[in-house]
Amino acid sequence: FLPNLLWLIHHHFLPLQYTQSRLDTAHYSGAKAALNHLVHPVYFIFEQCGALVPMLIMFSPLFFAKKIKSDVGAFNRQFLWIVGVGPFLLALMYSALTGAWLHSLWAFPFFSFAGIILMVWVKPSLTKQSLKPFFLTMIILACLVLILRASFLFWQPYFSKHGTAALFPGKRLADRVTSIWQNRFDKPLAYVAGKHSYVTNIAAYSKDKPVAYFNWDKTASPWLNEDALRQKGAMFVWAEDGNAQTS
Repeated sequence: FLPNLLWLIHHHFLPLQYTQSRLDTAHYSGAKAALNHLVHPVYFIFEQCGALVPMLIMFSPLFFAKKIKSDVGAFNRQFLWIVGVGPFLLALMYSALTGAWLHSLWAFPFFSFAGIILMVWVKPSLTKQSLKPFFLTMIILACLVLILRASFLFWQPYFSKHGTAALFPGKRLADRVTSIWQNRFDKPLAYVAGKHSYVTNIAAYSKDKPVAYFNWDKTASPWLNEDALRQKGAMFVWAEDGNAQTS
C-alpha cells in the first residue's frame, strides 16, 4: 500500500485527476440537476446487472446441483463481501453524492470475486454429473457471444455513421506512421505524440514500440522524459477533417 500511496503523492494523484476529468455531471441541468444524483446511480446499477447476466446464466446449472456442507468462516465471508462488493458500493455512493455519471467499463474489475462469492454462497457439489451442464452452458454461451459480437462488427458500419474502436485500423496507422518516420530518419521511432486514441494504437502496433505522449500533455504522460524526446525526436499525430495527420 505504501509504495502506491507514495507514487500517487509524487505524481499529484494523477489517476484521480484522470477520473475526475472523465466524469460527466451534465445529463440534467438547471431545475432537473438533482435528478443526476438518482438517475446516474440507478443507470449504473442496471448496466452492471446486465454485465453480470452471462455469468449468472453460466452458473445457473450449479444452483440446482446438490449442496455440500462447508463453511469458509466468518472472516473469509466478510473479506469476500468487502473486496467483492465494496468497490461497487463505493462507486455508487460517489455517484449518488456528486451526481456523476460513471463509465460502465470502469466497473469491469469490481466483480473479479463474483464467481468465488457465488461458490461460497450456493455451495454446489462439484461432481462430473453437476459439471456437465455447467460446461455445456458455458460452451453454448461462448458461441452465442462470439456470433453476436461478430454479427455486430459486420453489420454496424452499414447502420451507423459512427465507427467503433474494434474496427479502427490501428495497425495500418502504426505501420504508416513508422514508415514515414523511417523514410526520413535512419533510426527507430522513439516517441509518438498526439490524440490519445491515435497514440495508443501507434505505440501498441508499431514495430519500434515508441513511448506514448498523450495529447502533448506531460501530466497525462508522467513517464515521459522531455529531454530525451528533444534529443531523439518524435512523430506528432493529430486529426484534421476526420483524418489522421502527421508531422
